[in-house]
Amino acid sequence: LRVVNHPHHDWGLEVSFEQIHTEYNPKTFMEYFDATYSAYSEKVGADRIVCKENEIFDYACELSNYYGTGGFIYLHRDPRDCAASWMNVPLGYDDPVSVARLWKREQNACTLLRQTFDLPVIPVQYGELISDPESEMTRVLKAIGEEVEPACFSTADPSDEVRADDEYRKNLDQPIMSSNSKKYREQFDEETVWRIESIVKEPMMRLGYKFETDADWDGPGPRSFSERVFSVLGRAWKYLAPELNSGTGEEEI
Repeated sequence: LRVVNHPHHDWGLEVSFEQIHTEYNPKTFMEYFDATYSAYSEKVGADRIVCKENEIFDYACELSNYYGTGGFIYLHRDPRDCAASWMNVPLGYDDPVSVARLWKREQNACTLLRQTFDLPVIPVQYGELISDPESEMTRVLKAIGEEVEPACFSTADPSDEVRADDEYRKNLDQPIMSSNSKKYREQFDEETVWRIESIVKEPMMRLGYKFETDADWDGPGPRSFSERVFSVLGRAWKYLAPELNSGTGEEEI
């Protein structure tokens, strides 16, 4: 309850642990999870829940075993564009190689769900989604048994309350950026692209992405503990530096 009501998620769920326990009588973690989502569904009058959580694949087997129905929409994006995008957000990455490693781990996890556990996974390529949202969204909606509505082909209405001050949500009420691909060419030199493609070579081939280099860089070994610590500190500094430079009072910081 503390997590979902945190300002970052802002569910505004006015229910106590005792109420959850009395009404839903949960006994396992998955039952507590379901009870919390059920309470929110009741609050907003929703019939279904769509969870847009990037690492939901780590819990897909547990969710599938518990609910028995439903499916997983597997949205993947060009790893080079992913790296370029992550480099431009607060608390993002300061090293595209780190993003490439993360992307590889995520695609391999999703492949495992499809090929090994045979879960109901609907693949969607980001580039195809933004270039032809009507066709892609119609395919997805039909696959999950939902009615196809014109609103599904566009972004939020500008009159909706969108948290424009949030770097991660600022585009929710903007038109779909149909040309938002291959931006990495403006940001990375050829060597950086070569390093990224070398790290993600296998999943790139599996997902049908085209290479621009030979993708034959051997790459460094695993990062040391100190390198990981400095990476996190660097990301935190990118976020805090503007606050410090703006003259925000020491007490507030």
